[in-house]
Amino acid sequence: MVLLCGLIASIFKKSLRDNLYFKLSVTLSVLAYLAFSVHFETVNHPRYIDAIVSALYLGAAYVVINALNNDKLKITVGILMAALMTVQSFYTLDPIMKKNFRNINVGKTSVITTSEILSDGMAYNRQYQSWGRVMDLALQDIDLENADIYMATLYDDTWHFDAMGVYMTLTDGKAILDETWDPVRKTRITDLHDGVLQFEATMVNADADIDIDEGKSAYYLYCDIAGSELAEKIKQDYQYEEQIFEDRGWVVKRIEFFAK
Repeated sequence: MVLLCGLIASIFKKSLRDNLYFKLSVTLSVLAYLAFSVHFETVNHPRYIDAIVSALYLGAAYVVINALNNDKLKITVGILMAALMTVQSFYTLDPIMKKNFRNINVGKTSVITTSEILSDGMAYNRQYQSWGRVMDLALQDIDLENADIYMATLYDDTWHFDAMGVYMTLTDGKAILDETWDPVRKTRITDLHDGVLQFEATMVNADADIDIDEGKSAYYLYCDIAGSELAEKIKQDYQYEEQIFEDRGWVVKRIEFFAK
C-alpha cells in the first residue's frame, strides 16, 4: 500500500517525478509478484516470498523518506525505520502480523506461524533459529554415545521437533534418526568429518513404548506444545530429574529418567 501511494505521489508531485518510469516498472513488478503469490496458493511458508519482502521494505523506506521535505526529518525517519527493520529481523514486533496470524507460545515468548508449528511456517525472521540452538543446549552435556535419546514429535512425523529437517513417518509410534554432533561447536551438523560423534535419536509420540537399555542413561526432550502427554507418563513410570533450557524465549524441557 505504501509503494502504491508513493507511485501515485510520484506522478503528481514534481519533486518525486525523477526516474518515474523506473519507479513505475519496479513498483508494478513488485505488486504483480505479490498478487501472484497471494492468489496462487501452495503452502503458506514465509520463505516463498523472501525475495519480495526486501523489495517491499526498501521501497516503502524510499517512498516515505523522499515524501518528506525536511532533511533532518528524513534522517530521523530513516534511522527509525532501519532500527525497526533490524529489530524485526530478530523479534516479532509487527502488530499486523500478530493480529492476522496464529500466535504460538514457545516457552517464554510468542512466535507467529503462517501454517505449521516448529517448522517453515515460523521461519519468517532469525527468531526461529533459537529453536535449533535450544535443542543443542539440551544435548550438549549428555554422553551421547552412551545414552538413549528420545524426542517428542508433532503430527506423527520427525520434521518439526527435531530442528534438523529430516522427514520420517513414525512406525509403532517411533522413528530412529541418525544424528551427528560436533563437540567443538557444540551443535548438531549434517556433514561428517574427523572428530564428530554419531548417535541415534528416537522420535516418539504419546503411544510409543519407552525402553531403557541396560547400562545407559535415558533422556526425553519435549516442550509445552509437543510431547507433554508422554512426559507425564514417563514421570509416573520412572524415577526422573527434569531440567529446562532456554534460548531467547524458546524453551525445551529435558527429563533424565531411570528404572524405579
